[in-house]
Amino acid sequence: MLMVSNVNFLKKEPNVTLIQVQCRAWDYLRAGASDGRAPFTVMQAATIGRSSAPSVRNVILRYVYEAEHVIDFYTDVRSEKAAEIRADPRIALVGYDPEGMVQLRLEGVASVLTEGTDKKRAWDASRLRSLVLYRTPVPPGTSIDRPDDAYPAQSDGHDINLAGYQNFCIVRVSLKTLEVLDLSVPAAHKRARYSRTGNEWEGQWIVP
Repeated sequence: MLMVSNVNFLKKEPNVTLIQVQCRAWDYLRAGASDGRAPFTVMQAATIGRSSAPSVRNVILRYVYEAEHVIDFYTDVRSEKAAEIRADPRIALVGYDPEGMVQLRLEGVASVLTEGTDKKRAWDASRLRSLVLYRTPVPPGTSIDRPDDAYPAQSDGHDINLAGYQNFCIVRVSLKTLEVLDLSVPAAHKRARYSRTGNEWEGQWIVP
């Protein structure tokens, strides 16, 4: 399991390069997907609502594939966010480490994966207490009379290990931009932005 200290990595290296910042940003993301207590495990994901209004919520970073420039999180295929992504795949995510005072901003194009070996592998690797969310008989966001109405009284008739599997999906984000903002040093904040064309990333310093 990859662990990254919360201590800000730019503060110790005043002459840090754009390449170093980019590499360590990916380190932060990998740590977020590997350790439930890491700063970037929980990120805020913004989509375009179907009413054309912005829509934002917390998501749990699950997998990071630097070589393919993608990150994954999971959701219910019946959720509003899944519908929003299908209607307009543009997505933005932001996370912040309050101790290290580092912010990461990501932008990309999302897709909803409802079938395939990646989905089965992700399901099998998930904890049962997380998967119970997908067993609800009604879509997320539906009005109910009592909280207990969100959950079935018993198994839905399928193998308990697969109950809710049809509602589980992966949201895979193909990243187009990556931005790092370091606020740890007073009067010496640093901000770098990286844009991807094909498999190549180009970075530049920008004003914080």
